[in-house]
Amino acid sequence: MPTMSRPPCPTPRREPAGTARPRHPAAAVWLLALAFAGCRPGANAPAPGDLGAAPDFTLITLEREAVTLSSLRGKIVLLDFWASWCPPCRASLPHIESIHRDYREKGLAVYGINDEDPGLARSFVQTNRYSFPTLSDTDGVAARTFGVTALPTTILIDADGVVRYRFVGLTAEPQMRDALRQLGL
Repeated sequence: MPTMSRPPCPTPRREPAGTARPRHPAAAVWLLALAFAGCRPGANAPAPGDLGAAPDFTLITLEREAVTLSSLRGKIVLLDFWASWCPPCRASLPHIESIHRDYREKGLAVYGINDEDPGLARSFVQTNRYSFPTLSDTDGVAARTFGVTALPTTILIDADGVVRYRFVGLTAEPQMRDALRQLGL
């Protein structure tokens, strides 16, 4: 499976209500270091591969419109899993926006996927003036379906509904554009 070789940025661990553990300064420093370690752009895009059929899901946009992945067949689809608290996501989202603006008329469907409170995500998107639609995944359905364990994770799906690329961590915009060119855009 083509993936980036650098270590991913970990997602925060969620404790069940009432079971939060005490936080230690050393642990916080370690987690911060881990979050930024290796989360820099790589040199080359991986070769396209057949990573299997994209699993279907239906999610609601922040504007409350239902989107079913299988209804996008015939288009190349970019799914970007992100969170507002994630520094590599914040660095990558302007590139996703640029790609969206440059390729939307050429048949690319770009969707952000966010698992935070929809109001928080909506505010972040509006403040930063992102125009690509963001899907709310508060239950983590799409993240689990695609095996997302680190943010950002970007998935490229071809027009036949086959996952061709999976980028984990901060990815250079030219890498994504190269991958899109290899998919025919």
